[in-house]
Amino acid sequence: MSITALSYWQSGRRRPERPDSLAALRELEDVLGVPDGALSALLGPPKPRGRSRGESTAPPLTSLWSDNASAAGMLSRLDTSADGHLTRLSQHDVLDIDGAGKQRGLRVRQLVRAERNGVDRWVTVFDNSGTDISPPSIRAMKGCTLGQALSDHRSGVIVAELLFDRALEKGETALLEYEISHGPNGLVGTDQDHTYSRRFRLPVREYLVELRFDPDNPPLYCESFSTRSDGSELDPPKPLSLDSRGHTHTVALDFGSGAFCVRWEPARSGMSVPAMLLPQQAHRSGSELGSGLF
Repeated sequence: MSITALSYWQSGRRRPERPDSLAALRELEDVLGVPDGALSALLGPPKPRGRSRGESTAPPLTSLWSDNASAAGMLSRLDTSADGHLTRLSQHDVLDIDGAGKQRGLRVRQLVRAERNGVDRWVTVFDNSGTDISPPSIRAMKGCTLGQALSDHRSGVIVAELLFDRALEKGETALLEYEISHGPNGLVGTDQDHTYSRRFRLPVREYLVELRFDPDNPPLYCESFSTRSDGSELDPPKPLSLDSRGHTHTVALDFGSGAFCVRWEPARSGMSVPAMLLPQQAHRSGSELGSGLF
């Protein structure tokens, strides 16, 4: 294999597609000591020849999780072909956090629009950032049902299909709600559990993340920040103020690609405020540093 070919693969100018190239990729996985399929999982479906009208030009979904072989591998086992044909109109995440600063659960509300006929699902990924605990459970609430759900106990990752009530026609919208719940002790494992982020491969018109803390034990510190796809922060972090109920929120408009994140210091932690926590590109945002969603 030539150095030029490797360079083209690395830059994205070319990609291994022929049988001999795919065989070489398997050999590279061996040489680099990464799990079987860790590199091939990042390829996504083969690129079609010629031009197809209405075809999505978005990068493969696995590219968003290039730093997480487990997530990328599970994504490669599901049908993600419709994802690039969904416009993200609105996203609302509501995160519940207990008095110790642990994440207890998450409720998600999404509004998407089909840009071609036949779009029938959303694929979501939740990453506990390698906390070595059981992956969370996911439950469809409205506008969708749970399809295949794959999980990796060791890395705390879950990948799931949310199937729309029916396949959409071009221009139709789908409003779906689902819930992610942790065990009775909440999300535990590392200090990174005090960060939450959502990765965006494609732009979203409105992203709203709401945090609901225990009003009797509010955090010492809470802020939002966003990162580029490479993990570098876009803007200075913005402090978030809590209301009398212990709630706060922040909004991003026309955001993506990249990760939008929030982090906090629990009142009971006794830790000093970190100067910088970069999302799990270490999400990768997060976990992306703590927990991360797509």
